[in-house]
Amino acid sequence: MDINPKLLMQMQNAIEKIEAVHSSKLIKNDENEIVECHILATSKRHPKQISKDVQSVLAAKFEYRIDHRIISVAQIESDSQGKLAERIIYKSVEVKRVEHILSAIVTCQYKDIQYEGRYSGVSTRNSDFRIVAEATLEAIRCHIKKDEHIVLEGSNVNDIGGIVVATVVLTLVCGKKEYPLVGTSIVGDHLHESYVKAVFNALNRILFTE
Repeated sequence: MDINPKLLMQMQNAIEKIEAVHSSKLIKNDENEIVECHILATSKRHPKQISKDVQSVLAAKFEYRIDHRIISVAQIESDSQGKLAERIIYKSVEVKRVEHILSAIVTCQYKDIQYEGRYSGVSTRNSDFRIVAEATLEAIRCHIKKDEHIVLEGSNVNDIGGIVVATVVLTLVCGKKEYPLVGTSIVGDHLHESYVKAVFNALNRILFTE
């Protein structure tokens, strides 16, 4: 089977529809064989159940047989996810421009305490989204585990069918494993708020809900 990038993405999308699965990453070798399958899921279901579902989905939908020994399932505690869902709330975003420098302040709230994430950089047509996204991540990073890291990989704004959509790509690093996350938000009257919501959208299934 010719596993091209498009097919690989389709496989990952299918896996991510499995119950309790949040993110997946498939890695193939030079012989066009899948040699690693990394799954990020909640503890709602046993890893063996998730692994069997992955095998079933790939076999039924793509006629691809994957060795269960290369499937790795990392789990996030459901309880901690629920607690975090209750405590992090997006409050506001403030953006200031001084000459060529754009500064963003994103405020989130945990119970009665507000946390600010700040980030500044040279403002260009393509960098404003990244600056606001980085400020959002700065406000969120104090709420994740010490061995977890969130990296901004890319951001863009596109017109899709006449609708302007902000898209952000993140990587969640858990120990030695990496999990790609994608978030989107329809751009409305408040452009910078749409950037923040795209980051929240990428993370809300993993860490919290809005």
